[in-house]
Amino acid sequence: LLLGRVADRSGFRRVFLISVTIWTLALLMLVSAPASYTLAVIVFLALGAGVGGFNMAMSNMVLEFGDTSGLPMRIALVNSIGEISSAIGPLIAGFLADNISYKPVFSLSILFTVLALIIMYSHVTEPRAHYART
Repeated sequence: LLLGRVADRSGFRRVFLISVTIWTLALLMLVSAPASYTLAVIVFLALGAGVGGFNMAMSNMVLEFGDTSGLPMRIALVNSIGEISSAIGPLIAGFLADNISYKPVFSLSILFTVLALIIMYSHVTEPRAHYART
């Protein structure tokens, strides 16, 4: 609910940045923190908030980019990419975890979330800012 309020006030780009930051911090805690049930609950609550906010932001940001004529193609493209990565990601992660350990799995996850933050922060402007100026 809190991230929905943030999205209404300042846009889904900010929700994306907040959510992926939470997701990244939770992954860092998962990799580096000692085993503890309390910490595990906190980490998985943070992972849930981060991934949930990410899904909300991505589902809605695709609607805000461009005009309505390209909307079906944008939705199809985003969903296709999401499904492909959802199919391939667990296979790669399972292979790494089975043959090496879990640390490379989480390290790759951290790498990809940090890359997503860098790309979103440096190359993507809030779609609503464009409409506010026109």
